[in-house]
This record gives sequence, C-alpha cells and structure tokens, in this order.
Amino acid sequence: SFFINKKKIAVIALNSFSDSPHYQGTLLFRDYYDWFEKTVNHIVKNKISNTHWIIKTHPAQQNNGRMSYNEISIVDEVMSKNKFKNLEMMPANLNNRDLFKYATQCITCVSTIGLEFACYGKKPILCGDSVYSDLGFTHSVLSQKEYFSL
Repeated sequence: SFFINKKKIAVIALNSFSDSPHYQGTLLFRDYYDWFEKTVNHIVKNKISNTHWIIKTHPAQQNNGRMSYNEISIVDEVMSKNKFKNLEMMPANLNNRDLFKYATQCITCVSTIGLEFACYGKKPILCGDSVYSDLGFTHSVLSQKEYFSL
C-alpha cells in the first residue's frame, strides 16, 4: 500500500557520513553529508514534486548499537529543515526488493546499493567513482551541474 498513487519514485540511498568518502576515487561533493544536504536542498528549493523521494539510510547509520555510527539524528535534522510533501524516510518495514521493484530511480554516491538496483534492469545515478562505475549500467555523472540537471 505504500506505493499506491506514487508514479515516479526515486530512492536517495545514503552512504554512512562517517565513512571515508574518497577511498574509491573522485566524488562530486566534499563528502557524503554534503551530497545528501545539497540533494535535499535542491529538491525542496526547486519543488520537484513530479517524483516521490525516499531517503534510505545506510545500515551503519542506524542506532542499533552494533557497528553503528548513530547518524539518524543528523539525517532527521536535514529532513526537519527541509519539509516537503514528496520527501520522506523509507519505512522501516520496507525491504530493498520491494523498494527496487517499484522505484524508477536510485541515487547514491558510491554505495553497492546502486549495483543492487541495477540487478532490476534499472540504471542508478552515481555521484562518485565506484568499482562498478564504468561497466555501462550506471549514470556516472561528471559534475554537480550534470547531476542536478539529471
């Protein structure tokens, strides 16, 4: 029922903010937090309402006590500053399989979630160099300008 009346669904798949953002190569943004904040600001500022935006946190961001960076409060802070009808957190009871089945797009920096999304025959948007960036099944953007226009 979560997907009823949602035509275009884009997943914004976060990387853990505490991870090393430049270990794989070039990243279009200063770090993962910068990417997340600027992406959300762009959506809200430009009122991009033809898409339903779902924020999917990284497992290491969860406050579960095990291998956790406890970054949910940081995500919540960005979300509370950027209230927008079509922007919401992914419900806890939703799994990736169901999400990717209905999602029309997945955006991430370098996370392997883009690879998972590609397994559904869909091209993820990557904002950095990943081990799978140049294999032909991603939108690997080269500038912030290109990213925001895409």
